[in-house]
Amino acid sequence: MLEKLFKKTDSSAILNEELSYQISHTRNEIEIANNNFNYADTSELIDLYTYKLKLLTSRYEYLLKKSRYPNEMKMSSKQTRVSHLTLTT
Repeated sequence: MLEKLFKKTDSSAILNEELSYQISHTRNEIEIANNNFNYADTSELIDLYTYKLKLLTSRYEYLLKKSRYPNEMKMSSKQTRVSHLTLTT
């Protein structure tokens, strides 16, 4: 019984370390994308870094929320369904 408890604690610590790494890595990616945006000299690069910053910011906010409310995020991820969309032009 105690072994299971300790194993759960160990896996929880590993998950927290992984989440901390992902948050730090995403924050660094945002900084890099922001620097690249500042030096973008074509409209294509400006668009690219605008979308990349939006993506990374959303990911960063998600990871922060996941770190603050781990139980809520588990429940919501189980309840979330992905639907396929068809785009017409």
